[in-house]
Amino acid sequence: MKITIITVCLFVIGIPLLPAQQLDLSTQYRYNWQSLNPAATNYIKIADKYKKNILNVSGNTQRITEDWAIDPLTLTFRYENYPELPNRDVKIKWGAFVVQEKLAAIETLKFNGNLAGILPLNREGTQTLSVGLNVGAYQQDINMENIRFASGQTPSSETFNRIVPDVAAGIFYQYNNEEDCMTCTSFGVRRLYAGLSALQLVNFPEIGVNTGDFYVEPTQHLYLLAGVVVPFFGQFNNQENTIETSFWMRYIPNLSYITLQENGLPISTDFNVRVNCGKFLWGGAGFGSNKLVHTELGITLDDSGGYSNGENLYLINIGMSYSFPVGWEQLRGDVYEVTIGYAWK
Repeated sequence: MKITIITVCLFVIGIPLLPAQQLDLSTQYRYNWQSLNPAATNYIKIADKYKKNILNVSGNTQRITEDWAIDPLTLTFRYENYPELPNRDVKIKWGAFVVQEKLAAIETLKFNGNLAGILPLNREGTQTLSVGLNVGAYQQDINMENIRFASGQTPSSETFNRIVPDVAAGIFYQYNNEEDCMTCTSFGVRRLYAGLSALQLVNFPEIGVNTGDFYVEPTQHLYLLAGVVVPFFGQFNNQENTIETSFWMRYIPNLSYITLQENGLPISTDFNVRVNCGKFLWGGAGFGSNKLVHTELGITLDDSGGYSNGENLYLINIGMSYSFPVGWEQLRGDVYEVTIGYAWK
């Protein structure tokens, strides 16, 4: 499902012919959870608790025209660190991410810092509650010449440039007993997670752009993110196979989506199913309320960087996905996505 992480709503007289807005790695958001919830833990960290540093590079593009150079494009660079504290029961994570996004007439460069506290809820440490905050800003360029109006209206030659403060907050619960079930065969929940978050938490309506024909202002997004992991048909490479179902739901006040039904609602959703073959190979599919079907495939590489006390020194994760529209001409462009993650001690 393609949405923007920049939390901007567009209102244009005559209805503009703009492509769908995007979310970086929307079909593989587990590796970029912080785009939805500042309190969430990176998926690579879940896969290997010993890694202290995580770097993700991701990108996607949607084919709207015949020219790749003008199609929507999102690039994301993200770093996270999980330092050791004197009190081992309490953990924190800190990091930063940069997002470069091009969406028709709008180009955005975003920078955010991230900080979250991870609190244990039981002695075993299998249940945690995280509270996180993103703070930063984004620079936005709006080129009116690149806007096409359905009414045939002649676009303005004006260009707008602005810097917008950006604040997001979230809370994230997680149950995880996968470490104790690497070779077990009994059925049961291996992991369960759920989180609530608000993006563009502080509204700054005075920095909106209003030309009379074109209106842009930051708008708050509310997200619900949840998922569950259970065993699935035996083992692969001596590691348990699992199946993960997950979804996220987005609510934007005063904005209606005409998606799966004729009557628009201020809610959009995305559902996903992923099969993990041990810790090595994974693949999945999903469907969003914008009628985009997506498929994904990925691989995790480790044990290739040498050993330190029996533990591999680094972990590499590579994922790709392809999305295609179903039944809605406005979202006619296929979407190509890739993510590369690198984790080390």
